Parts: sequence; structure tokens; C-alpha cells
Amino acid sequence: MFARVALPVPFNEFFTYRVPDGIAETLAPGMLAIVPFRKSAVTGVVLSLESESDTALEEVREISALGDPELMVPLEIMQLAQFASRRYVTTPGMVLKSALPPGTMSYRKMYFYPGVSASTADISSKARDFVNQITISPGKLSYADLKRLGPSERDEIDGLIRTGVLAVSPFKADGEYYRGKEKWVNAIQARLPESLRKTIRSAILFDALLENPDGLRVSALKELGFSGRSAATLVRKGAAEFVYKMKELSEIGSMKSLPREDAIELNLWQQSALERVVASLGRNEKKSFLLYGVTSSGKTQVYLEAASRVLDAGGSILVLVPEISLTPQIIARFQRFLKITPSIWHSRLSPTERLVIYKNSNLGKSRLVIGTRSAIFAPLRNLRLIVVDEEQDHSYKQDDPAPRYSARDIALERARFSNAVVILGSATPSAESYYLSRNGQLQLLTLPQRVAGPGNPKIEIISTAFKPEPRPSEPPIFPKGFRPITEKLYNEISIRIKNREQVILLLNRRGYSSAVVCFECGWVGKCPDCEIGWTYHKTGDRMICHYCGRDSRGLNACQQCGSSRLSFRSAGTERLEETLKKILPAARTVRLDTDAAAGKWEARDILDDFGKGKYDILLGTQMVAKGHHFPRVSLVGVVGADVGLSLPDFRATERVLQLLTQAAGRAGRSSRKKDLGLVMIQTVAPENPIFRYLISNDFPGFLEDELKIRMALGYPPYKRLVLIVVLSTSAVKSAKSAVEFKDEILLATADRKIDILGPVESPVFKRGKLYRYQLLLKIPLEIEPSELLRTVDDFIKRLKGVNVRIDVDPVSFM
Repeated sequence: MFARVALPVPFNEFFTYRVPDGIAETLAPGMLAIVPFRKSAVTGVVLSLESESDTALEEVREISALGDPELMVPLEIMQLAQFASRRYVTTPGMVLKSALPPGTMSYRKMYFYPGVSASTADISSKARDFVNQITISPGKLSYADLKRLGPSERDEIDGLIRTGVLAVSPFKADGEYYRGKEKWVNAIQARLPESLRKTIRSAILFDALLENPDGLRVSALKELGFSGRSAATLVRKGAAEFVYKMKELSEIGSMKSLPREDAIELNLWQQSALERVVASLGRNEKKSFLLYGVTSSGKTQVYLEAASRVLDAGGSILVLVPEISLTPQIIARFQRFLKITPSIWHSRLSPTERLVIYKNSNLGKSRLVIGTRSAIFAPLRNLRLIVVDEEQDHSYKQDDPAPRYSARDIALERARFSNAVVILGSATPSAESYYLSRNGQLQLLTLPQRVAGPGNPKIEIISTAFKPEPRPSEPPIFPKGFRPITEKLYNEISIRIKNREQVILLLNRRGYSSAVVCFECGWVGKCPDCEIGWTYHKTGDRMICHYCGRDSRGLNACQQCGSSRLSFRSAGTERLEETLKKILPAARTVRLDTDAAAGKWEARDILDDFGKGKYDILLGTQMVAKGHHFPRVSLVGVVGADVGLSLPDFRATERVLQLLTQAAGRAGRSSRKKDLGLVMIQTVAPENPIFRYLISNDFPGFLEDELKIRMALGYPPYKRLVLIVVLSTSAVKSAKSAVEFKDEILLATADRKIDILGPVESPVFKRGKLYRYQLLLKIPLEIEPSELLRTVDDFIKRLKGVNVRIDVDPVSFM
């Protein structure tokens, strides 16, 4: 028998291995297998079992061992991986690496653990001693430790792996934990053996075990006055045994300050939307809905009501949000309404925590998972409802590393495999989703009225076009030459603070300054690897490149002329925070961006404190603009609304309008006050058409006009895009290879209507010492990009000193 195994490599869909007789009856598709690959061992996923090999028998190597059976990949996720590999021009192994807990599929040292079988008959005493050490201390011994055994004993250990007595894992035990489980000790006899009655500590521990039928956690023995050695003695003498139980996750990051709400009665629009979703759930229809509701229209309540119906019917739910900062509030709302504790999945969790969540989902212990992009692969059983909140957000698209998938689009496909219903929710739908609702591929549900607050907030546009001289009426307390907020906004903030109301300020640029310029010679500070301007972070006095991550100490002098007269321009959130604390010393101000909330729970804690009223002003990047419900916020100010409009991206206008609309929706959400709330937007281009759509609250009108432009230019959703970036440490080689690559594509697609733009230098030409040229392919919708590009696989492999990055349906062109 032979197995086709998916490995975490960007080439070849599968590799063929011989199945040893000892595991032939156990092995099944979806199981993890430890296999030799080149000069290493690697964990792969079995895709299928075959009676014959498609590779020469002398070249076929043998599976070394089975991996953790609790990490077996369900059939549904296997199908999803196959689909994603075709859609995004990658391999199933690369997709499965993203789907499984971090570190599962990797080239690593392999450690021994007890297996599922218990038979150790007919082995030598040395091999038996080795197995006993693994039983007492799993995850501590590796293949390197086999060197102290003779050849015959090593053969015996290999045999025990094949028969399941021992298991092999890339995870080394950490203290008393391994593979997401905790080590416990249980008594297995009713009386202490005679040989141990003289050992006082062992006798006391044994009595404690008898008083605790569920056993004691080994990591807690020290707190109880015992040692691990006493427990090991009881186990060795046969009076107790070590068992491993799934680790309990005590903290899920729920927001504690969420305002209490009375019993909520759905309005007619919400009731209509819910009825259509519930009808599809009841008929097991594979329907997908676009829930378009203005900000504060009660979309989340529709999610909650639909999820309640699913739980009552025995199904499970997957909820996706675009950013970690949005998880605390939605976790709290689902937990409070459904009366169950959800499982959480995002990148700030440790590998062990994600391992536990994956296993609980796979074993059917979790029925509700809330997470960011990669949670789309959570192995929930009987999945009946998928919610993609803020579906328009570009964070749902994986950029680097590969696979570069879209979680929103994968959700639509997963629903097909799972027989589930999908709700894509947004106050500012993407043009692509709106187009699908127009042609019937998505069912459109609308919520046109606010349920919190008396109506839409008032929006005021403030021009910040250049003035040669500051007006005399401007507050003199602003630092000379730096006035981040206008007199109007400053006065309005002061009034709101005096009235004990709260304010949110949005500036979508982090750091202290994104441009460092010398007054004397005009020198501009740039990252030496990327040739992109440094961003100065005053906290820590660091210059950081936000493209490649390189950092260095802050600049004290010009690196060209030596002058100390440096100008820090294009202020970010850090400098805005510093200025606000100077000009509004009585106001309590807190900042929320990826610098201030770099840890696991910092974003939750900041939002909690703001919700409890510990702060008057919350300022930050787009993290403050979406999804939050703070009834005391009566003013939202947008500083630098034009940030992003000049980017080389056909979606730039759409994104800025989406962000402004979302930010505006944070104001006036109190159901107890008649104040509509005020939104003040500072811009250097007040005549820009996006402000007309914003003030009239006509986002559908914008989308209709935007779709006409995209049809004329041949952009999504009317055509598919593929961005191909050619990278090399040599600019000449990168340019030459990009031209050759274009010629190869033209040769392979001579009879197809495909437009190829470029090659041209990427907007960020040099990034991390690599020079980048790019091609943009416009492909008719009926052509699958993988079919098109797999024909040039051999050409890519022939390129020397050059990497090729393929991004299907890109959301960033930088």
C-alpha cells in the first residue's frame, strides 16, 4: 500500500510513500504522518491511499510514524485545502500548514510520546527501560537519544512506533505540558503497596490521590507540598498512573465593560432578515447572504439570533472578524446572549492554546469559534452557520507568507462543502460582494435604520488646505509649526469633555513621524534595505521600516551633512497623543494602535478601560473605527482623512470611504440621548466626491458609480487579477526575468483574452534588499488562474537567483 502525502512545500501536490505493515490497518486519509524528506523528517497529511505507486519503487521511501491522531484533518478541510490550492496557485500542503496549529507541519526534531497501544511484549530490557522513560517523561527524548542504544534495540523502538506503542511528534514537552495536554496523576489501587508504606511523602500523596478521584495536576503538586519525584515513585511501583488531560483555557479575551442591554426586540427589518436566514437553515439550503446594514443597525443581533437557532438544532457556528481588536466585544456579546463560552482563534494566542482549540473543535467539544482570518479552517463538526463580519475588510486576505488566500471567499466555498449558510455582514460592502448580490449569487438583506441612537450622526467637513499664515484665532497652545487638529475640532473636543462625554479620534498612521527631513540639506531618512522613509517612534527612540521591519536607534543628526536640525513630518498617532496631552491636560487620553496593543490582551484592556469611562479620548488607527459600541461617544474626529487616497490602488477611494463611514458610525450610539452625535472630518480636499456620498449616507450610490468605472477599466468584479512579483538581489536580473516571464505567459496563453500590464518597478521597488518588478494579469472570470499559471511552473523552477511571488485576487499592490 502507498500513501500520497501533502508536505508543507511550495512545489508538488503530493509525495508518495510506502505504508509499513504495522500501520496499514490504522492509516486513513487526513491523518498526520512523519515521513523522511531530503535529509530531514517532516510532518505531512495523508491525502489518499493507493494500491500502486506512481513513482519508481526504488525511489519510494517509507512512512516513519503516525502523528498525533487528535490532529486528524477532517474530510471537509481536506476538500477545502484542495480547492484553495487550485484557486490560489499553491499546494495542498501549504494550505494545510496554515490550517493546522502552528508548528505541526514542520522540519523539526522529533520527540517520543506514549502511543495508543500498550503492548511491549518480546522486547529487550534496554528497549523496555527506554519505553518506561518515555511513559514517565513524554516529549523529552528524541531520535538523538537512540544513539545510546545498540542497533537491535533501535530496531525494536522502530517496531514499537509502527505498532503504535510509541508516537512521534515535533513538539517537545514544556514542563508538565505536551501537545496541548496537562499531566495528571491518578491512584489506580485502593491501598498503598507494602513497599511504599515506609516512604512518608509517597504515603501522604497516595492518600491525597484517594481523596481526589479525578487525580491531581502534576504542575500543582509543589503548591500542595509534594514533589514530582513522589508521584513518579507511585507510578513506578504500580500504585498510580500518569494521564494526560486537555488543557483548560481560562482566559478568552472577553470584554468586561460591555454595556448591559434590556431584552432586545427585533425591528421589522431585522426580523425579515432573520426569517430568511432561518428558513435557509431549516431547509438545509447552501445559501449565502450579504447583510448590508448601516452602522448601528443591529447586524450583530441578527447573527446572535441565527446562531441561537443553530445551537438549538445541534449545529456549530464559525464567526470571523478582520482584526484581533474586534474580538473582545463580539466575544462578550456572543457569550452573554448564547450562554456558552466560545473558543477563540487568532495569532496572538500561543501555539499551545491554538492546539487545544483545534483539538476541542475536532473532537466536537467546541461548537462556537470566533477568530480572525485563519479561523476559517477550524475543524468544527456539523458546521451550519458561518458569519463574516466586516466582510469588506482587506485583512481577510493573506498577503505574506503563502498561501495568499481570502478568508471571505474561502468561507463561501466551505459553506458548500459543509452544507452551511454564510452571512457576509457590513455597513460598507465591498464592490465585489455587492456585485454578487446584484446578480443573485448572494441574497441581499438590508437594515436601513439605526437601532441605537436617534438617527445618523451629523457630519461636518473641515478644510485643512494650506494657509500661508495661521489665523490669529487659532489656540496659541499648539506647538509651533504643528497643528494636528483645527480650531473647530479642538473647541468641540473641549465641549464634549466638559459635558463628560467621550471622543474618538482617527489618524490612520502610526508612529511619531513617517518622514524625517534635514532642514539644512534636504536629506530624507530612508531604510537602507527598502529605500522607504523611516517611521520614527519616540517610545524607545527607534527608527522603524514598516515594510521590512528593520529598525535602528533614533536619529540625532543628519546622516549627510551632520546637522542636528531635523524635521519630523507626517505625524502619526504617537505624536498626536503627545500633543493632545499638552493642549488638553485635563482630558484622559489613551492610544490604540498595533504599537500600543502589541500583546495578547492589551487591545481588550484599552477598550475595556475606555468603555468603563477611565478615559475621555480614544485615539488610534483604523483599530478604533470599526465594530465598537460605546454609547457615551458623542464626537468622532478624523485627522487626515486623505491618508490612503493617493495610493497606487484602484480600490483606494473605496477603502477611504469605507473607513470614514465606519468611523462615523461610532458616534451617537446612545439609545437614551437625543443627540445624533457629531463627526468632524479634516481634509485638504473637501471637494472630493467621496464626501458627498459620506454626508448623504449613500454608500450604495457610490458602489453603483464605482462598478461602472471598474467595468470600463476591466477591474474586479468584472475580471480577475493576478499580481506576479519577480524578486532578486540584482535589479538587472529581476527586470530581465520579469520580461522573460511575461514572454512565457504570452506563449502559453496566445489564444486567450488575457491582458498583461508591465513589467514595471513595484511601488516599493526595493524591499528587504530585494529588487522587485511586477506584472498584473487581467483574466476573464471563466478562466481559473491555476490552469493558466501551472503551465509556466517549469519556467519558474529554471530561474536561478530569482523568486516569483504569485498573488491571486490581490488587495495590495505595494
